[in-house]
Amino acid sequence: MNRYVIFTSDELGLETYLGSGAEAKRVNLGNTPEAIAASMKELKISNNDDIYYSSGMEFGTEVGFKTDEAPIELFEKACNVYSNLLTSNQ
Repeated sequence: MNRYVIFTSDELGLETYLGSGAEAKRVNLGNTPEAIAASMKELKISNNDDIYYSSGMEFGTEVGFKTDEAPIELFEKACNVYSNLLTSNQ
């Protein structure tokens, strides 16, 4: 099981980090549900992984999104696209 923290990015998209501390690598997930879903597939994120939101995900207007809920809504849409990708490949 892996743990991912989802952050908002400067491009009004989402990102995460792989690893921790000085070894952490920033990964841009994308700024559309389709791009984020493709990144999730590439990273092999599964239902067994722990996913957490950074505070920017809950206060979207503070980081440039139109609404506070927009980052979480974007991620939820991406999860739906990702789920469809997984079921269509089985």
